[in-house]
Amino acid sequence: METIEIEAFNGEANHAVVRLPARRFPGVVVQGDSLATFIADLRRGLEQLRQASISEGIDDVADVLERLEQIQRSYEHVLANHSIPLPYLRE
Repeated sequence: METIEIEAFNGEANHAVVRLPARRFPGVVVQGDSLATFIADLRRGLEQLRQASISEGIDDVADVLERLEQIQRSYEHVLANHSIPLPYLRE
């Protein structure tokens, strides 16, 4: 394990926007339990879609997408507040 100094731009409960020393743009750190929940919900949605439970599968996938979009909005807000350009093009 290596100890390094990072820049922390926010301190959200389930995710944080941080920049590692060797990186130009900040990234998002997601708590392990949140990551596991994303994966479990996507697996459940995929299984429902495979079993032709289309509406339930769509609901699970849409829920994960909504939560990830919230993280993305938070990321974009933090970068804007620090005058850092986005590392991607918005749709």
